Amino acid sequence: MSKGEIQFIVSFVLGMAFFWLSGKATGSLPAINNPTLALVVGIIASALVYGLGMAILAAITLGAKRSLKAILVAAVIAMVLAELTAQVLLRPLAGFVHNNTGLAVLMFVLYLLFGLYYVVAGLIARRVA
Repeated sequence: MSKGEIQFIVSFVLGMAFFWLSGKATGSLPAINNPTLALVVGIIASALVYGLGMAILAAITLGAKRSLKAILVAAVIAMVLAELTAQVLLRPLAGFVHNNTGLAVLMFVLYLLFGLYYVVAGLIARRVA
């Protein structure tokens, strides 16, 4: 395996892992009585956890070319793609889930997308660096 292939696989897997962690972070927030405030805080918390993961990955993979600008670009791109997926794509698709099989397929597709976002953000960060 080449260095690029290994980096692709590691980025992809870490994207899926931080997608999982961002959901866990949202689930472990204290209860908020206001539904709108709870939604906003949950969105912000999940985006920050997912973006922090991308920032760490970008800082590691950029190596000697690392710059704050490239790291921030990678984190912001990953967060924007994740939030667009969660708010724009997921909400309409959730209406089509009626059983465990549909939920499993939806989650599988989401894990693939969120892993791919780390790969895309990493590629763009390398271009910026």
